[in-house]
Amino acid sequence: MEKISWTDHVRNEEVLLRVKEQRNILHEISKRKANWIGHILRRNCLLQQVIEGKIKGGIEVTGRRGRKRKKLLDDLKERKDTLIRRRKL
Repeated sequence: MEKISWTDHVRNEEVLLRVKEQRNILHEISKRKANWIGHILRRNCLLQQVIEGKIKGGIEVTGRRGRKRKKLLDDLKERKDTLIRRRKL
């Protein structure tokens, strides 16, 4: 690594340029989301039941307008499937 003292005021972008590394924010967000969901699903709590869709909430309305809302687990499965497809190519 670069020899940067902890007292030096250097921005993260400057440090990343010095070590010639890039950050991918979307990758970082999806990785943290997956870690958080894994953490919650290992526990036995109310939040786990909500994420898995075992508890129905809200008012039952038929024929809502627009597209369906994306759930956390659906998003995670979709990202996993796209990664698998990319690796096969």
